[in-house]
Amino acid sequence: MRSLTLFLAAAVGAVALASCATEPSGPPPQFTVLEPNASVSLHDVEVRSWGKDDSILLQTNRRQWYRAVISGGCTHAGDLLRGIGFETQTGDLVDRGSFAIVGGQRCLVTSVDKIADPPAGSRW
Repeated sequence: MRSLTLFLAAAVGAVALASCATEPSGPPPQFTVLEPNASVSLHDVEVRSWGKDDSILLQTNRRQWYRAVISGGCTHAGDLLRGIGFETQTGDLVDRGSFAIVGGQRCLVTSVDKIADPPAGSRW
């Protein structure tokens, strides 16, 4: 009986910890837009990560940051282990009208903005 109690306590604790890890804390981050309606070459992108507002943040090899906003139900919960891909209409440029491929989902990119360095705590 004691082992069953410990197992249940551990399971409840794991579920509580997982739910805390996926809930955003506080208001969404605020990004400083330097250039709206921008585009970025995939050849220059070194880092792809999720913003805590469910946007995709891209860092180039020149240490410039871009924020791609996607529509629909595509969120960071997609599948981070499988990565974030892009399907573009203009060669290798990610811009408004491109598609992000997230966990097997095809998600429309509604805008791409060049931004200042993301504030601390704004990425997953």
